[in-house]
Amino acid sequence: MWSQNPSFTFEIEKFWKKKKGDHIQSKVFVAGGCEWFLNVYPKGHLHAYDHSSVYLRVANPKSLPIGWKRNVNFYFTALNHCNIERCRSNIVESKVLDAETSSWGFPKAFRRSQLKEKWFMGNDSLSIEVYINVIEAVDGESDDVSEKLRGSRYQRFSGFCFSEHPDIALGFKPKNQVVKTAYMNVLLGLINTLNKPSESHPEADLIISQGEVQQFEESVKKLEMMVSVLKAKLDQEKGKTASDDFFVALTRQLDVTI
Repeated sequence: MWSQNPSFTFEIEKFWKKKKGDHIQSKVFVAGGCEWFLNVYPKGHLHAYDHSSVYLRVANPKSLPIGWKRNVNFYFTALNHCNIERCRSNIVESKVLDAETSSWGFPKAFRRSQLKEKWFMGNDSLSIEVYINVIEAVDGESDDVSEKLRGSRYQRFSGFCFSEHPDIALGFKPKNQVVKTAYMNVLLGLINTLNKPSESHPEADLIISQGEVQQFEESVKKLEMMVSVLKAKLDQEKGKTASDDFFVALTRQLDVTI
């Protein structure tokens, strides 16, 4: 059952002055107890340059628990500056959004010629409304279960990886479980990408995966450098205080951190 009121209204100024390839992102809003945002391409997306493209996206999908999904119906409308509806998209029925597919919409949501034919010249604003009907919202496993799943996956994968590639194991010495898990998540993501048929992962996906690996390596290096600096500072300070036991304990804790 559709509500008469839109779930969200996205007001876009200077809509007709946007260039080909420009896209506009709305603020995050809540509908059906879930967070969303819109992506709009005024002059089209995926070569649909005679249309305006609109997509509904789940907000912050990577922060959601393992197994989350949203089963939704939705559609978009376009309104002029007088809030009069000019165009309406098709209705998306029972679309499941999840970690694999966190957005959906229309490259050809509104024909630009149709919008212009019905436009009040002299005003360059446009409003896009989205109507969302959430059929089912699953937030995934609880934190405890998710941690167990992540832990078991880490144990299985790390055991296989290190037995097959001992050279990796030699250089893999973080003692903190969070750092270990982050390492393995990056590796799992890279393997999932490379495990697909070659035609299904374009160069852009490979560049993104490579960038994630490099970014994580840089973060770990910075963390290790910070710990080294702190340990050196503690060594200097130990001689200036009688609380040697405190500094010894803190130094040991820093060793455990990495």
